[in-house]
Amino acid sequence: LHDNQLVPDAPIAYRAATRILRLLFDMHRPESVLDVGCGLGIWLSVARSMGVGDIQGVEGPWLNPKTLYIEPAHVLTRDLEHPFDLGRRYELVISLEVAEHLKPDRAESFVENLVRHGDMVLFSAAIPYQGGHNHLNEQWPAYWADMFRTRGYRCLDVIRPGIWEDAEIFWHLRQNILLFVSEI
Repeated sequence: LHDNQLVPDAPIAYRAATRILRLLFDMHRPESVLDVGCGLGIWLSVARSMGVGDIQGVEGPWLNPKTLYIEPAHVLTRDLEHPFDLGRRYELVISLEVAEHLKPDRAESFVENLVRHGDMVLFSAAIPYQGGHNHLNEQWPAYWADMFRTRGYRCLDVIRPGIWEDAEIFWHLRQNILLFVSEI
């Protein structure tokens, strides 16, 4: 997945991250960002270029540090099939097109991992029939929104209207990206 998709798609991902984070940061500029399933660290690199000094990524053990867009010290290796706790919170947690790669029985605890680490979560996951490498749990957005709602998070559809017709952003992000914010 990394060498065959993420590396070749990196320029497109960088443009998408720039446009989406610019929209989000116009609403709220975080001081710290955690990206769970950060891939090459592109979103963290863009966040840092926009003034976020405190960045952290989490990625699986398959990551090749030579392909990172950020320093390897900013990426922790974790198996996302298991719960994790980094012992702190971030102003923004990002997890994009990651959850569908985990076993269905892992969905609840994965969402718990995200909300444990921050009050604002930028999230997307593949929908049914989207297809992709190792998609084990493609679900409609309502499935994920319900999990966040039971944890006190409101779904805000504030990004998609600003990017819906932007052909330079991956179609699956334009379709799936949502913001969840704690109401507690």
